[in-house]
Amino acid sequence: MGMTDQFIIPKYSSIVSEFINKNLKPNSKIAWLGQQQEDKYSDMYRGISRYIKVPNLIHHFYDIKNDDNSNNSFSWEVHSNWEKDIRDYDLVLGLRLAFLVQSSSGLARNIKLAVDNNKKVMFDFNTGNISTNTEPPFQRWNEGSTNLIPHFPELFPFELDYIVPNKDHLFSSDLLREQGLTFREPRVIKDPVKGRIYVLTEFVKL
Repeated sequence: MGMTDQFIIPKYSSIVSEFINKNLKPNSKIAWLGQQQEDKYSDMYRGISRYIKVPNLIHHFYDIKNDDNSNNSFSWEVHSNWEKDIRDYDLVLGLRLAFLVQSSSGLARNIKLAVDNNKKVMFDFNTGNISTNTEPPFQRWNEGSTNLIPHFPELFPFELDYIVPNKDHLFSSDLLREQGLTFREPRVIKDPVKGRIYVLTEFVKL
């Protein structure tokens, strides 16, 4: 587990388990997007699940490295269209997933599908590396990176600019509004290890 994981997994474990305990009922179904099945790398799932109090939840894991041969594990490509696979869940969780997606417009469309086809949808976003010697500071990933940059100025605790290689690498509040989506009760966390900002939020229709 990396230094950032040692900080962020306990934070997410508390916030997400509280959300589940408040909003889900026994026998509810959860889709974990970008989460490997339980016998693979699943520290985030294990960290959250130990605090869940709702009994008999059904967990489905979607990840490109998963085996597509069980009742709850599915080999899944995040850049595909989610209309068919990600539907009829009580909760869709996309944790540590968004920054790996290579098209912000594609992700916005898929999140809209997830909101349309499921009861609740929660995602997180983390900024790129933040400069410390500019005013205002800016976020960016290393040159050549295809990771997305989130830009939510109404949520960030300070003014933050950005540098992206092209427009489709910027996932913004404006892009969400174009899809008819907004945040509900966003949680904003500053990482003391690398100085990045994390936003964990439910998405709802405007």
